[in-house]
Amino acid sequence: MLKNNVWVAACILNNNKNTFLKLKQIDGGTNTITIQNPNPNYIQFGGKISIWKNCVTVDCPKSNKVCIFYLSKQRNNYTVVNTQVIQGNQSSLGNEGLIIANNSEITLYSIKNGYIQYIKSISDLLPQQITPQTIEIVQPYLPCPYILITDKNSNAYIVNKNSYGKWQYKQNLNIVMDEKNQKFGKTVCVSGYYLTVNDPMYDKGNGKVYLFQLGTTQFNLIATFTGQNNENLGSSTGITILNGKIITVASAPNYNDGDGMVYLFTIANK
Repeated sequence: MLKNNVWVAACILNNNKNTFLKLKQIDGGTNTITIQNPNPNYIQFGGKISIWKNCVTVDCPKSNKVCIFYLSKQRNNYTVVNTQVIQGNQSSLGNEGLIIANNSEITLYSIKNGYIQYIKSISDLLPQQITPQTIEIVQPYLPCPYILITDKNSNAYIVNKNSYGKWQYKQNLNIVMDEKNQKFGKTVCVSGYYLTVNDPMYDKGNGKVYLFQLGTTQFNLIATFTGQNNENLGSSTGITILNGKIITVASAPNYNDGDGMVYLFTIANK
């Protein structure tokens, strides 16, 4: 199963189209998996890639398609044993299943025996109809798994699964915003008990990163990091815990008029 290994994924361009996806094992193994675009007319194959257990999802946002590949290991080699393509412009894959956004409809599926099965409409749980900007489903090992959904109106919704196994709307994180926000939720990162919701256009392009921690009943804002000189801080972020500290990695691609910079922000893990 893919879950026991560490993989890196990259799409290969051919005639300005993403036609192949390569997965390379980087934790001491030698496996390389090549997955081909199932239809040459699917544009932007590899817009986003998610991997969980023996399943790989590849978004083709410009073609409004999500490609789902199921892998099997045979004689130390992985092969694609089943492929599904469904309507959607973005997806996220995790222990709780597969979430797909198809314009304003957000749907959660389970994955069983190489096929997806409908669980419920997540968009029905939200306080209003939205067109998602980003969606992420958390990885496992939390008492209450959650889904993070942002839209272009600077909302960042949390939907979680309670102790009774029922999905429910929990909170909107946009209460932390101020008048300088322009693209709150343009990029996000989730990592267990922590998540970032970012606005790389904050204050006319300086950028800002909001770091939240899951508390007893909801996510709480524990830190913010603000860019300067129109550097677009928060264009992408990552989170890890190391030696009792929360490390947030944030890119600023417009630093020094385009030279770019990656910042590491460290705070104590309370």
